[in-house]
This record gives sequence, C-alpha cells and structure tokens, in this order.
Amino acid sequence: MIEGYAEGEDPIVFHYKRGSFREYEDSKYSDLATGKNQPKKGLFRVLVSTKGNRTMFFVMLACVALVFTIGMLQGGENEGVLDEVHCSLSAFSFEETIYVSLKVKPSKNRKKTGSQEKNQFVATFYALSAEENGVSSGNTDFLFPETEEETVHFRFTDYDISSIKCVISDSFKNQIELKCPIEQK
Repeated sequence: MIEGYAEGEDPIVFHYKRGSFREYEDSKYSDLATGKNQPKKGLFRVLVSTKGNRTMFFVMLACVALVFTIGMLQGGENEGVLDEVHCSLSAFSFEETIYVSLKVKPSKNRKKTGSQEKNQFVATFYALSAEENGVSSGNTDFLFPETEEETVHFRFTDYDISSIKCVISDSFKNQIELKCPIEQK
C-alpha cells in the first residue's frame, strides 16, 4: 500500500526519457555536463585561461620579484651604513682562533659629495656563545677614509664562540650594530 493515495486509486507513475531535461538547459551547461566542452588542463594553462586568472598570475609574479629584489638589496645582519660609510662584518675560525674582519668603504653618496673629512670610528667586538652570552670583547679605533676601502681585523681565542657582534660608533655618537655567525675553515 502506497501512502498518500486512497484505496483503489492508482498512483501516478512518471515516465521520462533519460537526458530529456537537457533540451531546456543552456547550451554551455549541457556541453560541460556531457563532456563536449572540457576545461583546460595543465597548471600554466589554467593560470592564464581567463582575464582574472592572468591578472592574479602577473600580480603574484610581481610580488615575488619585489620580495626577491628587496631581499637582495637589503643585505643581512652583517652589513650596515654609518655616516655614509658601508660596513661589512665577517668571521671565521681556524686552529682555535677566531679571525674577525670589518670591511669599511665609502658609500656611493659619500663618493658623489666628495666628503673627505676624516671621522673617528670605534669598533667594539663582542664574542657571543650559543646562548647569546658575551664571552669576551675588545675594541679598536680607526680613521676613515684613509683609502678607498679599509679592513679592520680582530682576533679572539675560541672558547665555544658561535657568533660575533660588532658595535660601530662615530665621533657624532651615531652607531650601528652588526652580527655574523662564525664560518668553520
């Protein structure tokens, strides 16, 4: 007994032809459903298939290029500029001794302005352990510019030192802080 019908009444039976509803559909939807119009395959084809996708793809490429360019131009913790003087710190370990080099050279702005005044710089080097505790320190004074590029050297005895920190200050009380890990040679 089928519910919803009175006794002796025949239930309604629907007869339909499979796929007959496709006659009333829009052609692009029926083509998509039957497989006549397949979407594009492949990552690059999908990324450039429509105007919106192309726009997003090129915006994404521009962002990646911008991040890469800024990363390349900015330098790292071991580089900085103080009073139009570019400073670069590096350190390496060889036979229980750590050798530290601080390269200083005039920046492009200093070369253009022709500023040849000799400033007094003080470089204070700190040897840091793995826990960032100071193991030992030392400082050195130097005048700049004597030449186009100058290198200041310093040495530490290796007592579990993992990185070097250098604070450079000039005669006008400006200062920068550089830090670099120690390379093993």
